[in-house]
Amino acid sequence: MHRTNQMETVPIRIDRVVNSRLQEVDFATVVFGSVFSDHMFTAEFQDGRWSEGLIRPYGPIPLAPNISALQYGVSVFEGMKAHQSADGRPLLFRARENARRLQRSAARLAMPAVPESLFLDGLRELVRLDQAWIPPAEMGALYIRPIDTSSSSLPLLLAHISRRRSTCWSVSVTCARFREEPATQNLPATTPLRSWQTRKPVTPDATR
Repeated sequence: MHRTNQMETVPIRIDRVVNSRLQEVDFATVVFGSVFSDHMFTAEFQDGRWSEGLIRPYGPIPLAPNISALQYGVSVFEGMKAHQSADGRPLLFRARENARRLQRSAARLAMPAVPESLFLDGLRELVRLDQAWIPPAEMGALYIRPIDTSSSSLPLLLAHISRRRSTCWSVSVTCARFREEPATQNLPATTPLRSWQTRKPVTPDATR
């Protein structure tokens, strides 16, 4: 993949929330993946080109039931964290490498790659806008999850190269010490969870 050192700046539109939910959050009691910041980043690929990025209030996204992301699992994701420095600045670590890894993942599924400039500009603007959501360094970080999905609407028995694609990045608060809901910590040891748990073990002799 050819890359240049000089990247074009991509326009990012911003639709800010009217009222932030930040005052409702207690960083000391956050369960991983349960609290999301005020905004998310979205962009669309259609007719051979990417749209400008949009930062909008966090919320549901509409998906048709027959898109290839749902029918055939044509979707990829990334993950990274934004930390707070000692003087309160937001910090990202090797974000360009995350952008390139997401491009490699997309290429494996014949999906149009998110341009590096769109990825980095959208990431930086999203973190800048929601930087107040970054917990103090000793308490945790913001976990950023870019998800790219093929939104091509297809007949149910037809799979082909993705011609339409959506990218959506959500931002959740993660604490320094992983916390789980109490109800998910223990599972009954006597209840089979998979059919293979009730089968007899296969010995080496049985496979000959």
